[in-house]
Amino acid sequence: MDDRPNDDRTFDERFDEWSSCVGPARLLLLHPLRSALSAESPFDIHRIRWAMEPLTWLIERAAVSGIPADELGTSREFTAIGNARFGWNPQPETLDGERGFSEIDALHSLARDIGAIERAGGRDTITWAGRVLLGNPLRLWRVAARTPTSTGGFFAAQCELVFASLLQQVDLDEDEAGNRLGRAVIEAAGGEDNLDRVDETGVPRGEAVVQLVAIGMQMTRTLGTALRMFDEAHRPAEARPWLNDVGRATA
Repeated sequence: MDDRPNDDRTFDERFDEWSSCVGPARLLLLHPLRSALSAESPFDIHRIRWAMEPLTWLIERAAVSGIPADELGTSREFTAIGNARFGWNPQPETLDGERGFSEIDALHSLARDIGAIERAGGRDTITWAGRVLLGNPLRLWRVAARTPTSTGGFFAAQCELVFASLLQQVDLDEDEAGNRLGRAVIEAAGGEDNLDRVDETGVPRGEAVVQLVAIGMQMTRTLGTALRMFDEAHRPAEARPWLNDVGRATA
C-alpha cells in the first residue's frame, strides 16, 4: 500500500483544511511549524532502518517466541534483554518500588497501538499487520511516527506539545508543559473551581494534573529515545534532548 497522499492538493490547501477543525489551542502550537512541515526532505532509508531497529526487534520477538507481558508492560526479564541489546539504562522503578516505564515498554505499547502485536494468553504475538510492517521499514516508521499523537487522550496531546516544541528548538520544561496542558485541562473540567476539589484518592485535582504532566513528560522522552529520535552527543549544559535528523522528520 502506498503511504503517500492520495490527492493532488498542495500542502497549503491541505494545511488550511486541517487547521479549520483542530481548535485554536492546537493551531497556535503547530502554526509556527507550517513552513517546516511543508518542506519536502528526502528520506534516508538507511537512517530509517537504523531508527526502527528496536521496534523491529520487538515485533520479530513477538513472531518467534511471543513477548511475555501483562497490563503493566513487558516482563522484567524481557525488558532487561532489550535494554542490554540497545544500551539502555536498567528499567526504572517508581517511588513505591513498582516497575517504571522503560524504552521497551514504550515500544511494546506502540506496537500494540499500531496493531502489530496482540495478546494471546500471557504473551503478545505478531499479527498479520505486524508481518506486513516488518517487510516495509519505511511504512513501519511512518505508522510509528503518526500513532503517538493520533490515539487521542492526554498522552497524545502531551506528545504533540513536546515534539512540536523540540522541533522549534524551544526549551520546554515541565512547568511550561504543565501550564499549557493545565489550561486545557481546566477548560475541559469546567473551570478553576473544579480543580480545587479533592478526588477519591485525597489528592486535589490540580496537584494530580501536575503529577500527570511530570509522568507524561518522562514517558514522552522515553518514547523518543526508543525511536532513536535524539542526538546521542552528550550536552551536559542542556536539560532538554536535541532531535537528530530522524527525530526532526519523525516530529
